[in-house]
Amino acid sequence: MLGGIFTAQTGPPFTVTLSNDQARTGDSRTKSSSGGQRPNFNNIPGCTPNAVNPGNPNNYIKLECFSYPALGQLGNLGRNTLRGPGLQDFDFSVFKNWPLFGEKLKLQFRTEIFNIFNHPNFQMPKTQIFNGKGVPISTAARIPTPTLTDGREIQFGLKLTW
Repeated sequence: MLGGIFTAQTGPPFTVTLSNDQARTGDSRTKSSSGGQRPNFNNIPGCTPNAVNPGNPNNYIKLECFSYPALGQLGNLGRNTLRGPGLQDFDFSVFKNWPLFGEKLKLQFRTEIFNIFNHPNFQMPKTQIFNGKGVPISTAARIPTPTLTDGREIQFGLKLTW
């Protein structure tokens, strides 16, 4: 017998933020992922509000699409405009049952392969893309390692039922 579980999810929305109170509002949430001030969106060729490079973990966020707002001003980027990496996973199993001693015992051999296609599922990137002086943080565009899910794993099992 064959079995499988396929999981596919779009990436969750997220917001890139500043690491300081650039607008001088007294907002204390600049270090948290639930709030904080946002940069400006640069509407230049190749940039959309979802300024990401899907499948490119070394340059996931397009930093050139954002700029640091002027002192005393809030950035114009909307909240949750970027989309994180999606998730795809396929787990596969195959097993065979053998009756033993005329149905009194059953022996099952099972093989299970998790993430059979060895598809990398990346973590969420860092959300702060500028330091306190308005300089882009080069590592902010990268997705951290390790991956969100494990690589391909294979397991074998033998089960005796009576």
